[in-house]
Amino acid sequence: MEKIILLVLVTIAKVIGILLAVLVIVALAILFAAVRYCGKISFDDKKAQISIRWLGVVLCVPILITEKDLQWKVRVFGVPILRSDGAHKKRRSKKSSAQKAQKRKAEKAAETVQKTQESSKQEKKALSVNLEKSPTAPEQEKQIAPKQATDKTEEQNVPKKQSDKTEEQNVPKKQSDKTEEQIASKQTTDQREEQSAFRQADEREKKPRGIRQLFLWLQNVIKIVRKIKKKVHSVQDLVDILRSDAGKAFICIVKENVIHLWKQIHPRRMRGKVIFGTGDPCSTGELLGVLALFYAWYGNGVQIIPDFEQKRIEGNVSFRGRIRMITLICIAWRIIKNKDGRKLLHEWEKWKEEK
Repeated sequence: MEKIILLVLVTIAKVIGILLAVLVIVALAILFAAVRYCGKISFDDKKAQISIRWLGVVLCVPILITEKDLQWKVRVFGVPILRSDGAHKKRRSKKSSAQKAQKRKAEKAAETVQKTQESSKQEKKALSVNLEKSPTAPEQEKQIAPKQATDKTEEQNVPKKQSDKTEEQNVPKKQSDKTEEQIASKQTTDQREEQSAFRQADEREKKPRGIRQLFLWLQNVIKIVRKIKKKVHSVQDLVDILRSDAGKAFICIVKENVIHLWKQIHPRRMRGKVIFGTGDPCSTGELLGVLALFYAWYGNGVQIIPDFEQKRIEGNVSFRGRIRMITLICIAWRIIKNKDGRKLLHEWEKWKEEK
């Protein structure tokens, strides 16, 4: 029994040791393994290609930049996980879309069956109602005979009724003409009174309208001036905070760390050839002088040829570089743990509370 317990404990210790070793290796790889990048800029095709890699095939991010769009991918061990066009989402949604399509088809089939059943029931009801309403042959003959008799009597009484109607219509026509004239006269008088009332109100409002507009304009101007004063005061307070001893020291530390970061990030190797021209000899010369300031950065690997006659830009430039996570962590730690930075944050919080 003791030997079995010892074996179990040894195996558990080995497993724990292996797991700890793996975690340590992964942590060291994250901290010290360089994230390498390389790229190529083509002025002829007007595009740029950049590739970012970490531990070779473990993580790869290719990026393509053109005039119209930006395309990128994230690959882990060669398998695409994320894409700019959302193709990874489309693959996942294919199954769900197929299931939804099947459900929709089933629902449509059920709806059609229900509609056909309802339509058949309504037709049966309509037929039964029509059969109940329609009379038999002898009943139809009985109904036709009195109808003919009534038609004859109506034909005889038509001229009498027409004469009576003409006499009755002539009397109310005269009365209706009089009432229409009275109504029209009343409407015209009412419209005139309303128009005169509106004119008087407009004349009353026109007099103080200009004064109101001036008053509102002055109020808006005063509000804008107050806002500008507040912003100016806030900017002055910020400038005073940065001009303090703590602010100056913090700016120097940030400047040093940014320069150190640029030395670690900047491309270690650049190769290419660029021909440029602005169409104006004066401006091309000025731009060539500005590019000459960065000669220590790109060195002899990049040839820059000015064209003082034509307006163009041609050529290709390729570059390579790397960055380690440990450098980024060290720079961030220096900035965060600085005493002057803490003082600036404390003063910033006070300034916000005062406002």
